[in-house]
Formats: sequence, structure tokens, C-alpha cells
Amino acid sequence: MSAPGEHCPFLNRSDDRCSDHFNIGRLGQAAQDGLADPRDRLRPAVEPLLALRTALRGEGNFAAADAIREALAAAGLDVDDTPEGTRWQPTEAGAALGD
Repeated sequence: MSAPGEHCPFLNRSDDRCSDHFNIGRLGQAAQDGLADPRDRLRPAVEPLLALRTALRGEGNFAAADAIREALAAAGLDVDDTPEGTRWQPTEAGAALGD
């Protein structure tokens, strides 16, 4: 897609009407991205940290495990330990940071 003011391959012209076409495409992509689960984007970074945290807790190294939890909280993630395992999700503030 062309940027505003560049030659537009869709309209075969170089004027501001092409910028409308460009912006419609960008809005469509933004709408699609907005529907995506932010956990899908964050999972590759978060899951290994949670696995390390679980291992540290199993070894009794609670200070290091708590440091990981605090770092994830500072990054806008809520971490909950349940009988079924650790669950995580972006906080409201964390979800806004991902936008």
C-alpha cells in the first residue's frame, strides 16, 4: 500500500484520494489487531519466565520466584497461583501498554 502522497497502485494516481485508501487499510489492520488476544503476543516471553518461577519455587528459592512475579507485575501482568497451576493475564493497565 502506498503512503499518502505517493503513487497509489489501487487508484493509479498520485493524489490525496489514495491516502483514504491507505488509511482504510490501516484501520482494518488496527481493528483486526484489536481483536487478537494480547496473551498470544506475550506468551513466548511470559511462559518461560513462569516455568523458571515454578522451578525456583520447587527448589525453595522463593526470593528469586517473587522477583520474577514482581517483574511481571511491573510489566502489567497479573500472576495467580492456583491448585491447577499458574495463570496469568494482562492487567487493565498492562493491556493498555500493549496497544
